[in-house]
Amino acid sequence: MDTLSSPKAPSRAVIIGGGLAGMVAANELLKQKIPVLLLEKERRTGGKAGADLVNGVFEEHGYHVFPTFYANTLALIDEIGASNNLVPITKFHYLLAPDTKPKQGRGVYPNSIVFLQPDSISAAVKDTFSGIIPWYEFILFFYAMIDLCSQPNKSRRFLDQVSVTGFIRSRWYRSDIIADFHQQTVLQASAIPSYDLSAMTMKHLVQHWCGKLKPLFRILNGNLQQKFIEPLEKEIRRNGCEIKFNTSVTEILTDGEKLCGLKLESADSATIAVERLNPSDICIIATPHEVTSTFFNDSVCQCDDRSVAHPDTHSLGFVNNLESAPMAAFQFYLNRKIPALPPQHVNLFESKFGLSFIDVSQTWQGLPNTTLSVIASDFRSLRGISDDEARDHIFKELQRFVPELKERDIERVHPEQNIRTPLFLNTVGAWHFRPATRTRIKNLYIAGDYCRTRADLTTMESAVISGRQTAASVLEDAGLDPTPAKPIRLSRPYWRFKFYKWAGLPFALLLRGIVLLSALIKDLVTGNFSLRKWLD
Repeated sequence: MDTLSSPKAPSRAVIIGGGLAGMVAANELLKQKIPVLLLEKERRTGGKAGADLVNGVFEEHGYHVFPTFYANTLALIDEIGASNNLVPITKFHYLLAPDTKPKQGRGVYPNSIVFLQPDSISAAVKDTFSGIIPWYEFILFFYAMIDLCSQPNKSRRFLDQVSVTGFIRSRWYRSDIIADFHQQTVLQASAIPSYDLSAMTMKHLVQHWCGKLKPLFRILNGNLQQKFIEPLEKEIRRNGCEIKFNTSVTEILTDGEKLCGLKLESADSATIAVERLNPSDICIIATPHEVTSTFFNDSVCQCDDRSVAHPDTHSLGFVNNLESAPMAAFQFYLNRKIPALPPQHVNLFESKFGLSFIDVSQTWQGLPNTTLSVIASDFRSLRGISDDEARDHIFKELQRFVPELKERDIERVHPEQNIRTPLFLNTVGAWHFRPATRTRIKNLYIAGDYCRTRADLTTMESAVISGRQTAASVLEDAGLDPTPAKPIRLSRPYWRFKFYKWAGLPFALLLRGIVLLSALIKDLVTGNFSLRKWLD
């Protein structure tokens, strides 16, 4: 069916927010010949996924990885002709500080442990006996993930109300080493502490990741703005999208049932105008949740979640209950090459701020010297201090792991303002407050990485899925075929994990016995044995 010939087809779609979710929704609607007006308050598209050009340098918010389960994101990158910008990564590294005590001795740099993608028996064995933690604890660590992923869907509400740490510490195979290693792994992978992260979100993340292991992930050969966002912007412009930059929406105007207009403010002229909506127009709000919440109160807009298997009805005013926190990111441009740094992702083991980095100079063109794209996932201890002080603390922590680094090596640092850029957190109980696509207002929809999606964890994939879900809802409500816009379904191999759990139970029991025996021997040797402790 020709979209424009349908009597219910929107005459126009007005999208508030030019981030990834808004651009994807625009892309899908433009394919169906629906005109789109995109309103963006900044001077560029991409939102938090993009980067600002400052003094000739793109100030990016940390490094970005594209796991293989990003089915919708990778399909979009291929669609816009940017797949050649992706570099496959098949391993990552744990870097230990020289003052730790690894197998190869103290005071050694570089003191690193390499993890391979576990797509073969030899790789799995090598990872297990890497020495990062005792091998029997390492196997139980993975058994914990199998156990979590084997939990039935009917336990979804329970898993959403308990943290990953809470789930692991409630199981019979629990140990401090497993919990601590899991806390570090989750923090550096998601920038959310495992005592905050919903067990349901972690279940979905592991299920998706294990569905496709090869390669582990991909990275771009340049900054996200030029290699992904700009090609996507060119694509939607080519299809007729009108984009208004420096334009903020200060208020939505309704007649009680439908959206009839938007109050706009121009950053350039500080003028206020009203964008009137025709009765056949629709509007999509694709702003971050902290911005979306300013448009609504409980009496204005209620979410009708028809796109989720188990619907919950709640007011969009409840998005105020969602949490955000900064994920501090710095780009350290150095004036020389630092030897022995790998080109892949590096986690700093037991780092004070949950540091990880990639030396992007080894994959990006035009960077002759080492350039460390650093993310401090655990930034809570640095809140309330100045940007310069935070940068100094993070650089000193880097120096603890890479003694080769000197203050004189720093040529420049970007982008310091990202310390205060909030990112949505998948905290315990957040699912109940996360909206889907439709609202009580008939011609108003919502999209964003914080919305309910099958990806769950806030990522580029969740933003892309949300944009497609919202476009599909618009088409469905117009009596059109929503299939072309519907997101690619992500794999969740539940029954595979159920089999692994029960097949591995005897081995897990044996390993748990080894853990208890080794702990008992250690307590007896050190004189710390306590009957009360063991009875507890």
